[in-house]
Amino acid sequence: GCAALATWDGRADLPGLLRTIPLAGVAVVLLAALAREPMVEFAATLPQPQASLPLPLALATFALVGGLLSAAINNLPAAAFGSVWLVGASPEAVVAYLLGTNLLALLTPHGSLATILGRSLAKAANAHLPTIAYVRDSWRYAIGGTASGLLALIIIGGR
Repeated sequence: GCAALATWDGRADLPGLLRTIPLAGVAVVLLAALAREPMVEFAATLPQPQASLPLPLALATFALVGGLLSAAINNLPAAAFGSVWLVGASPEAVVAYLLGTNLLALLTPHGSLATILGRSLAKAANAHLPTIAYVRDSWRYAIGGTASGLLALIIIGGR
């Protein structure tokens, strides 16, 4: 809407707008759509940690699975996978998984769609952070944030 209006009234040109599209983010969305069936089949083979582990370990497992999937393939397809895998799971399990897909995803620069978009905008504004510097610094926020969220969830969920 706004992009079309800016192009129409001359405040922006179409080639300039097209250059702002984060291609990595578009690729993630397309890959997530293509991977739907394999995700459904794989999710059916995984056990539910809540059925066999104490609550704190089960919640940590959910967060770890969500986070590692996000760090490896991005949080959008990881969240899609979780929506299939966690059907019927407790609200605490879903929140733990989302903690992983949103916070542990920060371990890699491609783990979060928001990070891809933010890094793309920073690069366009000449404020690019090299990948090695990102990885060197991000782990403490990803792990610390996830651990804090899990602790709060365990305290609240244990009631």
